[in-house]
Amino acid sequence: MRRAAFLSLTIGLSLLLLVITLLLFLFTVDLIVKQTQSRAFEAIARIHETLDATQDPYQEIARRQSTGMNEHIIIVDSDFLLLADSLNRAATVSGRYINAEISDAKEQGRATAAARTRSDATLRVSAARMVRARSRELIVSVTYSVDQVGRLTRAYLFWTGGVVLILAALILSSVSYSLKRYRRPIRSLLRNTEDVARVGFS
Repeated sequence: MRRAAFLSLTIGLSLLLLVITLLLFLFTVDLIVKQTQSRAFEAIARIHETLDATQDPYQEIARRQSTGMNEHIIIVDSDFLLLADSLNRAATVSGRYINAEISDAKEQGRATAAARTRSDATLRVSAARMVRARSRELIVSVTYSVDQVGRLTRAYLFWTGGVVLILAALILSSVSYSLKRYRRPIRSLLRNTEDVARVGFS
């Protein structure tokens, strides 16, 4: 009885620990996303200042701002005509570019997004804002690839797996102990039955 109470208490505490760890994991991921989005808006403000201060080509500004910063910068006009793409090595870019946060930024003035990429298990965090520079409406989008979330996920899964294995070992040992307790009287009964069958009642 004491062993069963101990096992129940251990399982309860382990489940509580898993729930607390999950909540801490989700809180940490949310904090990383918010900090990264704040950093993206700071980068957009920096780009906006540069656009107002110089007449350099959009593509050159985007590539210069993203150097060494792990930023993917996109600049489009109000008709989603692509003016700059920091990942493109060409001197000039053309065509149209639109995604969810750029579309939302045109309607609401600013927007954010976060999505996990399956290819490299990183989190892509982006922010976009409508700015007025060089006498026209522009939408500037900055995206970061955050790999800390992938590391956190692996650590959480490793921790959860360890707790589950410990719980499984405790349950198996408890079941084995209980079976031994019930097996002894049954063996004794079978032995006595065999004795009675062999020699009869005295």
